Amino acid sequence: MVIAKTLRKYVKIMMTVTDHCNPDNGQCQFDRLDCEDYNPCTIDGCSGGECSHDQRDCTDGDSCTYDWCNANGDCVHDRDTCDDYDECTEDTCYYGICYNTEKDCNDGDKCTTDSCSNGDCVNDRINCDDGDSCTDDSCDSNTGRCSNVEQNCDDGDSCTDDCCENGYCNNKPKDCDDYDACTDDSCSYGECVNKLRDCDDSNVCTDDTCDITTGECQNINRPCDDFVDCTDDNCDAIYGCSHTPNDYNCDSSDACYIGTCLAGSGCSYANKDCDDYDACTSDDCQFGSCVNEQKDCDDYDACTIDSCEGGECMHDMIDCDDYDECTADTCENGKCHHEDVCTSDYKRNV
Repeated sequence: MVIAKTLRKYVKIMMTVTDHCNPDNGQCQFDRLDCEDYNPCTIDGCSGGECSHDQRDCTDGDSCTYDWCNANGDCVHDRDTCDDYDECTEDTCYYGICYNTEKDCNDGDKCTTDSCSNGDCVNDRINCDDGDSCTDDSCDSNTGRCSNVEQNCDDGDSCTDDCCENGYCNNKPKDCDDYDACTDDSCSYGECVNKLRDCDDSNVCTDDTCDITTGECQNINRPCDDFVDCTDDNCDAIYGCSHTPNDYNCDSSDACYIGTCLAGSGCSYANKDCDDYDACTSDDCQFGSCVNEQKDCDDYDACTIDSCEGGECMHDMIDCDDYDECTADTCENGKCHHEDVCTSDYKRNV
């Protein structure tokens, strides 16, 4: 018994430290007992020569969570979903107690039957149909009572006969036909009006009548011919007939013989006026085109500048003056010549 007790005491001491002499330096060495259990969810320690492995406390103080330690040594707090697997309940946890409350599908409308299906609220409308297509069927949301009111087909028009047929309003126009093809039949404030058809097309160029057989308006053009061949006869819807002289209607075979249309009398012909009002041109008409040739003032003298002014030919001598007193300036065949006429002594003095 004493031996066993002594042995346990020795083992306890050995478990706390391993004492030995280091052969390299001759020093005593006291190595700490290794209590590592390689469990990240325990806190390892040594007390009284014995290793301890206390479990890590992951409690978060919330009774609605499952608390545990994972392989990394991290605390995990899984929430209790309280799921009762009923999609029509709202599941909650309160102080560790699960509550599964039925989903509120009441829409506040007394004209619906409220229920829940697969998690969705269903609010079916009460059927108030009375089987009569000519009544407006409805339900009062405040009382839940059905109402079946006869459909109002009054269109507010005193010229229609109003009724309901097979669920549709029939607003038939009042029959005001007087069987006269040339009257326009209508209804005003419940009274028939049979007005003689107005065939006036607001065109003074037409004679307006109504065909008593067909009731169609006839608007026949009035003649506007003034019996003058060269005028264009037209009729304006507002101003009536017009007779516009048109010179193109007086075209002759000679393009230099121009025709003019005169209202009331017809065509009048005269030579084409080719005068360009330039006295220095000769004016003529050839094949309908005016030819205005410049007057020939050439005097065949190369030392003159020939021109025409006011119908008269002008022949101005070419200016050969070189402004040198010692030259005699002349013109021959259109070229200037400057002949020296001074002595050498005179030039030196100059």
